[in-house]
Amino acid sequence: MKQISIVGFGRFGKVLYRLLKDDFSIILYNRNKIEEDTEFTTATIIASEISEVYKSDVIFYAVPIESFEEVITTHRKYFQDRHLLIDVLSVKMHPAKVFAEYLKGHQTQAMRTHPMFGPDSSKFGFDGLPMIIDQFMADTSNFNFWKKVFANKKLNVIEMSAREHD
Repeated sequence: MKQISIVGFGRFGKVLYRLLKDDFSIILYNRNKIEEDTEFTTATIIASEISEVYKSDVIFYAVPIESFEEVITTHRKYFQDRHLLIDVLSVKMHPAKVFAEYLKGHQTQAMRTHPMFGPDSSKFGFDGLPMIIDQFMADTSNFNFWKKVFANKKLNVIEMSAREHD
């Protein structure tokens, strides 16, 4: 089972976890303690150190927009060539700028997404909910893999550039 990490376990981090938990082993990290009020699969690890997050090849950032750049800046020392970083922010030009700046000179890949749903709209499932994706700095293999994952979850996958989105 492929392992991914989710940084940020607030309202949307929990939705992302619910979307992906049956298909992946997941490492969760949150700056505040993760309460055990969620039903976790046996393939879930709650990381106590940020370095544990980067054992995964794919890292999702479900953090508030105002802390995104700080998170990327402080985590940059853990980035490796094998990593694919995926943001889930509701705007796309900001993460594009941050990724472009902090990944310069790295082989680390980045993809941008905007899941256009949340805890309330996905309460009864994900069928037909819109998922905006942008290949950005990801290779075709990674992009197609995640496009397929989201489509298999019955999301309405829409390819769109950051500029078109914002």
